[in-house]
Amino acid sequence: MLPDAFPNAELVDAEPAMRAARRIKTPHEITAMDSALRIAEHGLATAAAELAPGVSERTLAGAMMEAMAAGGVSTPATQDAAWVTSRERPWHRGQAEVRPGDLVAFGAGALANGYVAEVGRTWPVGDVSEALTLFERSNMLYDRMLAACRDGAPTGELLTAYEAVGEPIPPMPIAHGLGLGFDPPVVSETLLAAGEHEQLDAGMVLAITGYVWEQGIGAVFRRDTVLITDSGVEVLTGSPSWADGHL
Repeated sequence: MLPDAFPNAELVDAEPAMRAARRIKTPHEITAMDSALRIAEHGLATAAAELAPGVSERTLAGAMMEAMAAGGVSTPATQDAAWVTSRERPWHRGQAEVRPGDLVAFGAGALANGYVAEVGRTWPVGDVSEALTLFERSNMLYDRMLAACRDGAPTGELLTAYEAVGEPIPPMPIAHGLGLGFDPPVVSETLLAAGEHEQLDAGMVLAITGYVWEQGIGAVFRRDTVLITDSGVEVLTGSPSWADGHL
């Protein structure tokens, strides 16, 4: 129908222009994402407050969803809300109910006013002496990933951050753009191997994900929403990490 209505028009693919426009966020968009982030953080904190031996993953997820709904978000932006990390296999879930010594991961994502923001944390249950080194490793990885978040830096440096601290790269994306959903760039080892080479630019907002695991202990999962700036990176996430008061 368009060729008939506009016979002299040239039809071009608008996807590259749309992708470019969505990469860089305006101050108004960042404010909207900040509102979504606070709702997600409230949901995560509410769920973490319910953490105790015998509590089910479903109960924790329900607490998170209820808290976010009270903040005006009825549609979460992420599928996994709470899970016991596996002590036997990396990147897997453990049992459905929390036991003493477990490391329990929380992932909250909120879609508010059309914009998405995400946060992820891990909290231990009971005696955590064996997990202290794991949290230290998580902090080292987090610092390396933040250092890779620079204007003009290739996205592959986020993968290099894992290698620099001796952590295996997860099979899932370790970073992705945020905005009107799950936006580019998507940073994963698979995409990099397939020739996906992008760079970070000032004004981009990312969710960066750190994941470290140890046999017999479990995993520490961390996700933060960050803004790339002209001078480095601004962490938009305000949720505390368990390690902040224990290391």
